[in-house]
Amino acid sequence: MKKEFINEVKRMQQLAGIINENQLDESVEIPSWLAGKLEDVHTKPGQGSIFAKSISNVLKLAQDALDKESNIDKIANSTGTLTVKSSGIGYNLVLPIDQAKKLSGAKEGEVEKVEGPNKIKVPAITTTAPLTQFKTDELTIIVRPKKDEGGNILPNEYIVLSVFPGDPDIPRASEWSGKYAVIIPGGKEELKEEEEGDLDDIFYEYIEDVRQYTGVSSFGTCDEDDWDKVKNYIEKDKQTFLNKHPKIQEADFDEYVENWIDKIEDERGFESRNQQDMSYGY
Repeated sequence: MKKEFINEVKRMQQLAGIINENQLDESVEIPSWLAGKLEDVHTKPGQGSIFAKSISNVLKLAQDALDKESNIDKIANSTGTLTVKSSGIGYNLVLPIDQAKKLSGAKEGEVEKVEGPNKIKVPAITTTAPLTQFKTDELTIIVRPKKDEGGNILPNEYIVLSVFPGDPDIPRASEWSGKYAVIIPGGKEELKEEEEGDLDDIFYEYIEDVRQYTGVSSFGTCDEDDWDKVKNYIEKDKQTFLNKHPKIQEADFDEYVENWIDKIEDERGFESRNQQDMSYGY
């Protein structure tokens, strides 16, 4: 998208009361190198917390969270951390050392953890506790003011430096001072990809199927009859979907659909307000 178009969208959101004037020119970059960093550090035990979802989906979730956040400037210039809830996002594998030593079968060791261009040796605890013991629903995004080549801060421009699952209060590895440890769980337990594939990918494909079968090109702007058609189709098709994907629980399907419908109806509400604004000449 061109910056002018994005700003126009934000201007219309401002008219609808969704964002304030200070957000109009804000730009948050998710750099191209970040995906590679996350793949190297956060997809297998050994350097810290790991994701249970694909990195592409993690970055989509991060982008959605940033788009909805109204205090990016305040966050970027203070703690630098934005933490949101995302069910089943990953495993929190960095703990205070005293807590880590109490894990079942704990054995102390050391690993190299990447921090920027550096590799830092930090404490590690290997445990017989299973990976599932460390599940987390917290997604933490590190966002800071963007700088030019001379180190000068660029007004209203920000950059995402990292994304990880788990505790936002864990300091940088260079600041651990032996007080935290990387957890390596489950002995021989290995991460296995879901045979069903990533749940977000499955549901995304399903929604595209719904679009195709109902003939509705835009869920956010279609008329009420077509929107009812979409919701009725999903309700009637649920059992077919569950039969096709036996490892997906009905409760997970219901939760996803409910959240998706709420999101679309929020968009439909915004579109309706936006049309009203334009009809009054705004």
